[in-house]
Amino acid sequence: RGWTENELTRVHSIDTRRWEVEVASEGADLQSFTVRQLKLLIEDEHGLEAETQVIRVAGRMLEDKEVLLSCGISNGSTVLLGLLGSKASKKPSIDDLTRRGG
Repeated sequence: RGWTENELTRVHSIDTRRWEVEVASEGADLQSFTVRQLKLLIEDEHGLEAETQVIRVAGRMLEDKEVLLSCGISNGSTVLLGLLGSKASKKPSIDDLTRRGG
C-alpha cells in the first residue's frame, strides 16, 4: 500500500494470523488514536466485530478509551488480538454449555 515502517501497527491474533494496520490512513496519529478506533479499523479491514476484540500489550488488556501512544504503542509496535464470546469462536461458551446441559 505504500506506507512506511513508522506508520504501521502490527496485530497478531491468538490463532497466529498477522496483520499490519495503517493508522495514518485514518487521518489520525498515535497521539490521538484510541484502542476503540483500532478495533473498528480491524473490524473494517478483517471483519472481526470490535465488541469481540481484546487487545493486549505487554500482557495488559487495553480499554477502548485509552490512546495508543499512552499504552506504549508507538510506530511499528506489535499488539496481541484476542476474541471473546461465541460470535468470535466456533467453540461454545460456558453459558452455551450450561444452557444445553453440556
